[in-house]
Amino acid sequence: MRHLPAWALVAAAICMPVSAPVLAEDLPPAQAEAAPRFTMVPAEGGFVRLDTQTGLVSHCRRETAAADSLWRCAAIPEDTLRSPDRLSELSEEIESLGAAVAALRMRVDALERARKDETPPLAAAPSDEEMNRALDFSEELMRRFFGLVQEMKRGPDDRT
Repeated sequence: MRHLPAWALVAAAICMPVSAPVLAEDLPPAQAEAAPRFTMVPAEGGFVRLDTQTGLVSHCRRETAAADSLWRCAAIPEDTLRSPDRLSELSEEIESLGAAVAALRMRVDALERARKDETPPLAAAPSDEEMNRALDFSEELMRRFFGLVQEMKRGPDDRT
C-alpha cells in the first residue's frame, strides 16, 4: 500500500470543509421527495393506474371475485383515451341535462309553492234533509238485514 505525502493530507483536510456543500448541491434529490411513478384512481371493478413516467394508462381488476385472487392490469388503448369528439359530445350532453334538471327543479319548486299557498276547501255540513235521508236509508238497511237473519234462523222447513 502506498503512503500519501503529508502535504497532500493537509491539503485534503483544508479543502474538504469547503467542497462538501458544493458536492451536496450537485446530488440528485432524494427518492422520498420525487413524485411517485404510479397514480391510481378508483374505477368500476378495480382502479385505473397512470404511469407518470411513460404516460401509459391501465385498468386493473381482480381475476375473480374472490378476495385473494390476483390483480391483472390491461393497458387502455390511446385511441380510447384520446377521442375529443366523444368527449365534446358527452360534455354537451352533460350541459343539456344540467339545464333540463335546472328547469325541472324550478317547475317543482313553483308547484310546491302553489300547493302550500292553496288552502283545501272545507266540507260543508250536511243539511237536515240530507241527514234524515241517510238515517232512513240506514234504518231500512238494518230492517232488511235482521229480517234475513230471522229467516235463516227459522230453517228451511218453516219458510213459505
